[in-house]
Amino acid sequence: MRSSQWCAANCRPVHPDLVCEVSTNLELPHHSVSSLVAVGSRQARSRRAICARVTETGDRYRRRADAFETLITHTAPERWTSPSPCEGWLARDVVAHVVDYSGQVLRERAGMSEVSVFADFDDPAAAFAAIREVVEQVLDDPETPPDMANYLDLAVSFDLPQHGWDLAKATGQDPAMDPEEVELLLSSLFRAPQVWDWQRENGWYAAPVPVPSNAPLQDRVLGLIGRDPGWTPET
Repeated sequence: MRSSQWCAANCRPVHPDLVCEVSTNLELPHHSVSSLVAVGSRQARSRRAICARVTETGDRYRRRADAFETLITHTAPERWTSPSPCEGWLARDVVAHVVDYSGQVLRERAGMSEVSVFADFDDPAAAFAAIREVVEQVLDDPETPPDMANYLDLAVSFDLPQHGWDLAKATGQDPAMDPEEVELLLSSLFRAPQVWDWQRENGWYAAPVPVPSNAPLQDRVLGLIGRDPGWTPET
């Protein structure tokens, strides 16, 4: 099985069914002052809601990035060449994928040409810290369009807990995921099965791995996204 089947591969787009379209271009009626006031009030509420949503997206990315960064920080130097659950990838390659795919999204979606790549760094921690800083700058910028923030949320942020599990398994750390992230994955699997089918068809996720029905929820969810919760490095 190819590594792209185990982990989200480069150039993985977001399925259109997941992209939330937000519009603030409300057409103003002209028949009364009261209508203008009412519409203006709705526009203000809409703008506030959008700002709150973008802020929430940034905060969510920070929480996920904190967890991923902690795993990087606690990786022993000799474990960076350990195999990972992503076939063909070492532990170092998991971080390289996260860094380079995040950079690709920033270049293609945010028009940022000067974005560093993993190969620019000798240290995986420095590479992730650099790309994380840029992602957070975009998400914290009030001028960032909501659809771009949403794309970053789905294409970059959403993958971090999954790749955190990959890195933890590869480096002998605790692979327990945040229960909220497990619930979110489960909800996504059942709310948008067509999206997951589409990703499997494109080779970005493997076919589900059989897991006992009485297994912990995290194990069952990992099985559904093509990861073997019992994976261990070959000896």
